[in-house]
Amino acid sequence: FHVWEHYNDKLNRYYQIKEKLILWQDREARLEIAFDITEGTRQRKQLVSALSTESFIAQCARTLYENDDLASAMSEVLSMLGSQCSAERTRIFELLGTPLEVAVGEDNVAMKLAGREIRCTYEWLHPEKAGTELGNPFANLPMEAFREWLPLFRRHRPVIINSPDELEDRQSAIR
Repeated sequence: FHVWEHYNDKLNRYYQIKEKLILWQDREARLEIAFDITEGTRQRKQLVSALSTESFIAQCARTLYENDDLASAMSEVLSMLGSQCSAERTRIFELLGTPLEVAVGEDNVAMKLAGREIRCTYEWLHPEKAGTELGNPFANLPMEAFREWLPLFRRHRPVIINSPDELEDRQSAIR
């Protein structure tokens, strides 16, 4: 048997094909048997992706650990992250000011926003985008604009902004 794999994009399925030339009714014919291997293939791809991600995270952690200069280490990690994600820019914003007070009620989370500021503390820009710096996209936005993010910040979770358009939409909605 000759064995090969095939992806059928109409069915969105992966198949393992086994084929062999046989003699059928006094004529040469090709016998093909297809096995649906979609689940196994997807699991294998997920595992490869997870291992790649784990390796990337370890590389970032090693960079931070081995570098005595935090600004330099953060710049390198943001560069690695930007390259990994094919991003134009990567930034780290910090929530600064007095400690965040959170009161959790049954319906919502009430937060004290006075005295808080969001500031871009580290940034990496793809070399091809040099000269296109946006400045602080959070400038002139009230802290109220970020109310939904504060519970994430409180739990040390990230907020990922996929496009500057999201910030412009937020800015328009607040004003």
